[in-house]
Amino acid sequence: MMDINKLIQSINRAKKIRRALPYHQQEISGINVNDKELPQVLKTIKLLFKQFKLNKFDIKISHWGEVILIEPYRQIKVVLSVGYFEQDHRVHSARKR
Repeated sequence: MMDINKLIQSINRAKKIRRALPYHQQEISGINVNDKELPQVLKTIKLLFKQFKLNKFDIKISHWGEVILIEPYRQIKVVLSVGYFEQDHRVHSARKR
């Protein structure tokens, strides 16, 4: 059985290297919030992990902090992403320009 506290520690470790993601070739999901909001978000993530574990999901955290939830029977993978998202990606690209 996977320890939820170790999963949270993995997210914290990955947070440090996620600063390099703007230079990465592809978009990588994960926990993308500022340092001030991270403790509250991690409390919520911990509660989510507990519920997924009760339902026998496997939880993997990648080197880059991707959170992958694996459904136990059909092995369906769900990627969890938390952050600030633009409603319209065209607005985001216009702001960038």
